[in-house]
Order: sequence, then structure tokens, then C-alpha cells
Amino acid sequence: MTEHVALLPSGNQLESDVAANQASLAPGTCLNCRRQKQRCDRIIPQCSRCSTKAIRCVYPTKDHGAVGGLVPVSSSTSHMLIPCSRPCSFHLSPHGERDLLWAACSRQGSYMQGSYSQPTLYHVVRDIFDHSGISVTDVVTRYFDLAHYWLPILDRRAIYDEAARFNLDEVGNHDAFALLLLCMHTFTERPCENQPQPTQNLLYRTLRQLFVILQSSPDILARTLLQCGIILTAYACGHGMTKEAYETLTICIGLIRRLSIDSYATAEPSMGAGHGLYDHLELDLCWSGIILLDRTIVLSNIDQCLPYLVEAHHIPPNSGIFQASKSDLYSRDAIRNLLARAEHVLRLGDMLKNVNGPDAEKYEFVETAVCNEIADFIRTTEGGKFPLCETVAMALSALIMLYRKQNYYRMSIDNFTVLRAVLTFNSIHNMIMDTCRDEAEWVQAHGWSNNSRPCFLGLCCLYGAAAHLDELRAEGLSREDVWTLRNSLVEFSHRWKLGERFLNHLNSVKRISDVPNQGSAS
Repeated sequence: MTEHVALLPSGNQLESDVAANQASLAPGTCLNCRRQKQRCDRIIPQCSRCSTKAIRCVYPTKDHGAVGGLVPVSSSTSHMLIPCSRPCSFHLSPHGERDLLWAACSRQGSYMQGSYSQPTLYHVVRDIFDHSGISVTDVVTRYFDLAHYWLPILDRRAIYDEAARFNLDEVGNHDAFALLLLCMHTFTERPCENQPQPTQNLLYRTLRQLFVILQSSPDILARTLLQCGIILTAYACGHGMTKEAYETLTICIGLIRRLSIDSYATAEPSMGAGHGLYDHLELDLCWSGIILLDRTIVLSNIDQCLPYLVEAHHIPPNSGIFQASKSDLYSRDAIRNLLARAEHVLRLGDMLKNVNGPDAEKYEFVETAVCNEIADFIRTTEGGKFPLCETVAMALSALIMLYRKQNYYRMSIDNFTVLRAVLTFNSIHNMIMDTCRDEAEWVQAHGWSNNSRPCFLGLCCLYGAAAHLDELRAEGLSREDVWTLRNSLVEFSHRWKLGERFLNHLNSVKRISDVPNQGSAS
């Protein structure tokens, strides 16, 4: 047995009093095979499966638990990843999915034998980043460059501080932050041209499962987990996974309500008097993100009319969302702007919800109110934020949803009201087409990694509205408009797969089926 001990990797030496009469087979399954639920041939010093994978093999014994815990994950991380050429960093393998889920399910020693304990999710994620050559700080930087301007739900300084300690701090529970890093990484990655869609979606599917698993853990930071859910919802929304986005957002709403139980500020006693205010604002920002994503899911969905998950009466009455002013819509302060945008889309949703039936006066009232808001915004900013503006894009999309509810502007033009409605619809149509054209040119020239533009959520809503224009116009879209819209959607779909759903919707319309595919245009 002394010979066997010498063959084991350094740092994992078994104590010298292990029974000397052990046979050539170990008495139990090695820890790697046990973790992966695989059959182990128990050959000493390494089982065949570990030898094939060129990873270290550690056996627990009857009298001595596994010394040093599981094999260091860094030595077996390679089988968790599928390498990919640039610009992709990596794809998760089925082994990686299993290892991540096992780590999350085995938290707090729920799977232990002797002195063996399962590596934490933090350690698995850390080694994934190390093996793939990804800097944690770079992940954070890319995310803030892409998303923070329009979705400032994360404290920049706190996230950077935590990222700086991520590879150094072995003490404490970092599982929630590890999940947050993976969510940020996934959101910033472009669709891969080298791997099939199921391979690309495996990491996202695994993150959704981790999100569900960790929310039941009492020692997980619920706020960090809530932020993970919001980012996952934004990712699903951008890639056309409406059902997944809807389900994840439902869990987020449950989490934020849990944080708000008994009092809106959920400060820990040790945090001091000023911490409650910070928590209050933090929850306001998360509520704002949830509201905007809820409206985006509904306004960008082209298959069915979905109900809103969040209404004004669901928000705590002392929320800063209700204290935001109209001037905050034009503010460069990202936080005040987010609160104001949330308040704006709450009002839009309430107006649309209250419009039902054939009463044309209600439709005219909502149409006039929304058009006045668009005109006021453009006039106040002197066009400086138009057409690339989430507020305007969502308002335009809301008008198209209004027209889809009741096509009163198509009625016989016998009175001034109907004529005005037709002219208004034509104006909205022109604004949408001009915006689509300008958006495609902007993205083509500047790309997506920009700290202030473009407005991702607004574009999801805008293109969802544009996809319905052909069916709403009695004469359909002109060939020039179809050309413009197709090219814009192709450019959008290079980054967000939601664009492909809109393209498929356009291609399914009979009157434009003869328009040549401009997919090569970029």
C-alpha cells in the first residue's frame, strides 16, 4: 500500500495506517465516478474512467474519508467545457451541466461521507473561468459596458470589489455571486456561428436550473439571486424565449416580494441606520427592471397576447418609482432615468388594459395621450435621443398593440375622427420605419458594446411592433418598407435571436413571400 500511496498525486496522500491487506481493487467507488454517478471499476491507483480522462483519482476508504476532499476541480474542468473559436469563449458540456447542478444541490454538506464534501458552486465556477482563460473582471466590464446604462440594477463599485476578491477569498458563501458572474457572461456573449443551438442554450438552461435551486437555500443572498433572475429574463427576452422569460420573471416577482415582507427596507440589524435607505433604492431598481421586462415581454411577443405580471398596485406605495418626475425621463442619471421609465411603462400598461370593446372614444383617448407623450419627449430632447430611445419605442409599440385590439382607423372615412386616426396611424408607421432604418445603420457602424446605446429593450418592442405593420395596413407594406424592415431585423438577429422570430413572421405573410431574402446584407 506504500507503493499505492506514492502513486497518488501530491496533497492527497493517504495516512500510513490504511490496511495493508487491501486487494488490487479499492473497496468503494472513487469520488469522481460517485460525483458523476458513473460505474467505477475501482482499479488502484486510478480507475479506468479517471485514467481515460487524465484526471486524478481519489478513493475514500472504510476507515478513512477522502483526504483533502474531492479532486481539485481545476484538474477535471476540461471535460466540463466545449472549446470554441473566437469570439465565443466556451460552451458548457453535458458533464459541465451535471457538475454545476450537483454542486448547487450538494450545498452545506448535503452530500458528505467521512471528511469528504462536495466542492461549492463557487469553486466550480471559478475553475471554469480559469480553465477558459476568462478574467472575472473582464466579465464584469463587458456587462457594464453593454447593459448598465439601460438596466442599472447592480452597484458598480460593489460588483467590482467582489470580483477582485473572487479568486482570493476562500472563506464565506460566494455561490450567489458565482451564479451572477455566469449570468453576466452569458448575457454579453454573442450567438455562436460554430455550434448548434442546443449546445449554445445549454449554459442558459443550466443557469435557470441553478437559479431555481439556489432560491430555496436559506443562506443565499436573495438580492443577488434576484439580480441573476432579472439578467436571465433579459437574455431570454432578447433571444425570443418568451415562455422561459415569463417563467423566470414570475420567480423574480416572488423573490422581491419575499424581500419586501413586513417592511420595504430589509436592512440587517448590523448594517446601521443608513443601510435601509440603500436597500430601499436597490429594491426600487429591481422593481423597475422587472416592470420594464414585463412590458417588453408583452410588447415584443408576436404569437399571442400575454397578460402583464406587474401592475401599479403590486408596487410598494412608498417606492421611488412613484416619486419619479417627467424630467427624469430626460435625465442622464441612469438610476433616476430607470425609475422614470418604469413609471412611464406602468402608465402605458394601465391605459391599454382599460381599453376593451368597441368604444372608439376610449381608443381615441389612449391614442391621443400616447401620441402627446411621444411628441412631448421628442420636443423636449430636441430630437437628441430620437429615434434611439426606449421611451419612444415602447410608446410606438403600445400604439400598435392598441391598433391590433380594435382596427377602428380602418372604418369608412366618413367623419373627421376616423380620418384623423388614419393619418395618425400613417405617422406612427413612418416613425417606426424611420427608426428601424436608423437603428440598423447605427448598430452596423458602432456595434453593441457601447455604454449608452442602443436601447435593447426598446428595440425588442419596436421590432415587435414593426413585424405587425404589414397585417395592419389594408394595402400592406410597400416593397421598400419590407426591404428596410428585413435588413434591420437581419442586423438585429446577428446579436439577438429574437430578430429571427420577427423575420420568420414577416416571411410567413403571403404578400411579401416573393421578396428576396436580404440575409446577406450587413
